Amino acid sequence: MKEPILHPVWIPFPRDGELCKVSSLPLTALKQLARPCEANEFKPPVKSKKIVTPGQTKGRLMIQTASLLAWFETQESEVGA
Repeated sequence: MKEPILHPVWIPFPRDGELCKVSSLPLTALKQLARPCEANEFKPPVKSKKIVTPGQTKGRLMIQTASLLAWFETQESEVGA
């Protein structure tokens, strides 16, 4: 029996020029999925939030892994077409 693949609950947005370690998508694609914008009619299909350390003004944008993987499941497969 195969062991389930475990992922963290939240993952950070990749830095500019890097790919997401879970989805292999670039930062621009993830922003279109997780941040309100015209591309997603201001209703992001992937959950995200900003984590700010107390006393700091800047924070780190995080993506909910389960919502990202659920979004992938809604996409039609192009493999073998």
